Amino acid sequence: MITSVIFLILLYRWACPCILQGRCVPGSHALGTLYFSLRENPLHTSCKLQYKFIFLSLLFSSLAWNNLNAQKWNLNSHFQKAIQKFAEDTVLFNASVSVTVLENSTGAIVGSYDSYRTLIPASSSKLFSVGAMLKQAGPNFRYQTPFVLIGQTNEDRIFQGHLIVKPSSDPSFCSPHQSGAMSFSQLVDTLVKRLDELGIKKIQGQILVEDEFIQDVPENPEWLYYDLGNYYGSGCYSLNFLENTCWISLQEQTRSGRVCDIISVYPPMLKDQFCSEVISTAEPTQEDIYVLGSNLANYSKVMGSIQCCGSDTLNLKAAMSNPPSVFAEMLIAELKSRSKFERMPGVKFKKQEQTLFTYQSVPLIDLSERALKKSVNLYCESFLHQFGFLRSENTSRSSALKELEQFWSKEGIDTRGLRLEDGSGLSPKTKCSSFQLVQVLQNFTKTKLKDDFVSCLPNVSEEGPLAGSLSSCKKCKNRYRLKSGSMESVRSFSGYIMDGNKPKYSISLIVNHYDCSSDKIRKLIAQLLINML
Repeated sequence: MITSVIFLILLYRWACPCILQGRCVPGSHALGTLYFSLRENPLHTSCKLQYKFIFLSLLFSSLAWNNLNAQKWNLNSHFQKAIQKFAEDTVLFNASVSVTVLENSTGAIVGSYDSYRTLIPASSSKLFSVGAMLKQAGPNFRYQTPFVLIGQTNEDRIFQGHLIVKPSSDPSFCSPHQSGAMSFSQLVDTLVKRLDELGIKKIQGQILVEDEFIQDVPENPEWLYYDLGNYYGSGCYSLNFLENTCWISLQEQTRSGRVCDIISVYPPMLKDQFCSEVISTAEPTQEDIYVLGSNLANYSKVMGSIQCCGSDTLNLKAAMSNPPSVFAEMLIAELKSRSKFERMPGVKFKKQEQTLFTYQSVPLIDLSERALKKSVNLYCESFLHQFGFLRSENTSRSSALKELEQFWSKEGIDTRGLRLEDGSGLSPKTKCSSFQLVQVLQNFTKTKLKDDFVSCLPNVSEEGPLAGSLSSCKKCKNRYRLKSGSMESVRSFSGYIMDGNKPKYSISLIVNHYDCSSDKIRKLIAQLLINML
């Protein structure tokens, strides 16, 4: 602001001689009148250029002034001192840091450090996709997955035709983790009950799962290859099943240097798709066990090492390959076991359609809570595709991402430098600033969704990576509701500083390229949060 004022004074000193010499007559002080005067009055060429320069300068200065007024800066010494101490810690000497604290009622920035620097936010970027979906669809939105019978029932009460599943990418379909979701066994029971109610003894035909809703490659091309085989890197399909996760059990070995064999996989038909290269070792190991593969691979490798020696089993989760096919196989097996299905691919039937049952998800607000509190990537990728469909009836990833950025721009978010490559933040190419995240957070405090949205964020004094450091801090109890984000050399936390049940401040911090241990950066961030109270 001071720079703009000095610039205008110097501009005035430069332009005044032309005006005082009488070569041109100044018009009104209003910019519009000045512009009109320039068009209507024949002026000396050099003077006219000077007037145009004055006009443009005043115009841009006016815009800058309005922008400054819209983004109030009222740096509170308490917040600022804590942030400055954090950012200048020698541990972060080589790191990139962006921190912003905004007072929600006034919009004033009360603490900051390089607020506009775009960095990798990791899972903090879930706030963009979850927030947009909640605003677009509403907290009571439910995914629908109809089960449709196409064919007819003969006189022997045999339905001749197909059972068609028409999914809409519900991320919680038959999820064992989403509270309130109908389980797979409950779904089978419901379908059998509905067949009985319709007087159908058996289906003769096929069970088919449509795949038209999402036609993108399930796994985002911008994700890292070594993430794809792990449960958190599972792709998003038209039909997601069991959160696209399978469970693998490995047998420990009693001697060092031996391969730990896979003893079971659920769903069981996927066992042949995994091979173990996990080696037992006599020495303590910090190496994680991970899965290397993708949906396009014929099989996936389980990699890493386990300290021997014992007879226990180790359980881990992996990405499920082709969830629609797995679901169809499991459903066929269950219906066959109850004498309710007979596979007949070539059966001839008249195409009469009726809905057998429509599977509904729990409300979107409940899905959003799991997406943010447990940081489930699949949910946010599904939200992205569904958001694109609701906005333009186009579920393609690229179209939905454009819609997402345009949505937040229209909501008043400064999207300069914002780059969204996915809905979950798993891509290291996704970038934003801490200022953009606090803008999204403050945006929700002005809506009826405020309380619902706040409840979706983790209470970091009780859960998540900071709980160990903050649980013993009395003044921190119930004060922070923050979404965390992490990947290699990336840590972020974004959410609210609470005053009772009220989100008084929006806060976001992003740290990239640090070279200390995960434990060290976690403790440093926890200390920052303590110092700000």
